[in-house]
Amino acid sequence: MPSIEADIVYMYYNLKDPVVGGYTPEKVALRRAISLAYDAREDASVIRNGMAIEAQTPLPPGVLGYDERFRMGPQYDPARAKALLDMFGYVDKDGDGWRDLPDGKPLVFTYATSPSQAERLFAELWSKSLAAIGIRMEVLSEKWPDLRKKSKLGKLQSWQLAWNTDYPDGENVYQLLYGPNCGSSNDGCFQLPAFDRLYEKAASMPPSEERTRIYQEMARLVAVYQPWKLTVHRLRNQFAQPWVIGWRRHQFIHEALRYADIDLEARAKVIK
Repeated sequence: MPSIEADIVYMYYNLKDPVVGGYTPEKVALRRAISLAYDAREDASVIRNGMAIEAQTPLPPGVLGYDERFRMGPQYDPARAKALLDMFGYVDKDGDGWRDLPDGKPLVFTYATSPSQAERLFAELWSKSLAAIGIRMEVLSEKWPDLRKKSKLGKLQSWQLAWNTDYPDGENVYQLLYGPNCGSSNDGCFQLPAFDRLYEKAASMPPSEERTRIYQEMARLVAVYQPWKLTVHRLRNQFAQPWVIGWRRHQFIHEALRYADIDLEARAKVIK
C-alpha cells in the first residue's frame, strides 16, 4: 500500500511579473483562470501513473493544520476559467486566435521547465490545458540549477516545484509564502500583509486548535489571491529485501537509511 508523502507539488506565479503578478482583481482573475485550466487529476493519474493524489490545500496530510475536510474551491474548471478571462477583458483583440491582455498587448504565459522526459510531459499537459482556454504558452527549458538561480533572482514568470516538509507543522509550508522570505524560500515573492500577520501570530503560539484555525485562514488567503497552483501530494511505494533490518520510511527524517542494517547471514542464504 503506497504512503502519502508529507509534501506539496505546486506551480508558483511570480507576483512581481508584469503579466501574471499583482494583487488587483484582474491579475488575480488571470492567475485563477490559469490554475482552473490545469487538471491535477490527469497529472496524478496519467503522468504520475496514479502515484499521487490531488491537493486541496497547501498543507499535506500528516502536518499540523491539515484538515481533510477543507477545500479551497474548484481546482479544475475550464468553463469557469474562460468566463473569468472574458469578464476581466482577456479576450482576442487582434483576431489571431489567442487571448490578449486588457490593454491589447499579447498575453503569453512562460512555463519554466527542465529538459527531462517527465518534465516534458508536464509541459505538454500545461500547454494543452492553456490552449483550451485560449492562452498562448511558451516553454523556457533550462537545466535545474540555472532555473533555480533565475528563480531566486525573480526572473521566472512561473515554475513548478515540490516541497517535502522537514517537520510536521504547517509553518514549514507557509514560510514559502511569507513575505519577508522573498528572494529566499518565497520564490514567487507573495507579499500580503494579512497573510504575514497570521504567519507571525501562528509562529508565536504552541500547537492548538486556534493555531490550526489560523493555518486554515491562511489557506483561504492562498485560495483568494492564487500565488500558487496546487497540483498533488505524491505517493511512495517502499520495497525492501527480507535481509534488511530496521528500515522504516519516515515522513520527516529524510536520512533514515543510516538506521538500517543488513543481516549478512540471511542474505547469503538467499543469494548463493
